[in-house]
Order: sequence, then structure tokens, then C-alpha cells
Amino acid sequence: MKAEHQIAKTTGLVRAENRVPRWVMPVIKAAILLADAGLAVLCFTLAFKLREGGNILSTTAWAWSRA
Repeated sequence: MKAEHQIAKTTGLVRAENRVPRWVMPVIKAAILLADAGLAVLCFTLAFKLREGGNILSTTAWAWSRA
């Protein structure tokens, strides 16, 4: 018997789908997506505040600030 065949038999490879419930991976993907979106919004607001020094939204109307 060759060594490759013996190693393949003893490792007992298991697919990822068989190790966790089916709902775990979609929940993790959604959490990563929400965390990424939250970081993007946070970074945008902080960069605007640091660069312009003012509010992002206008205080007099429902619109972007003039800066």
C-alpha cells in the first residue's frame, strides 16, 4: 500500500457543512456585512468631521451641509 492512500484513509476529511448548523454561516456573513457597512459610515463621518470641522447634515434643512 502506498503512503498517499494510507494518509487519505486515516485523516477522515469532513466537509464544513457537516460541522456546523446550516444557519451559522449566513448569520456570520450577515454580521460581517453589517460590521463592514458600520465601519464605512463611521470612517466617512469621522473623516468629514476632521477635514471640515462641521456637521455633515445641514442644521437648517434636511440636506447635506454646504461644506
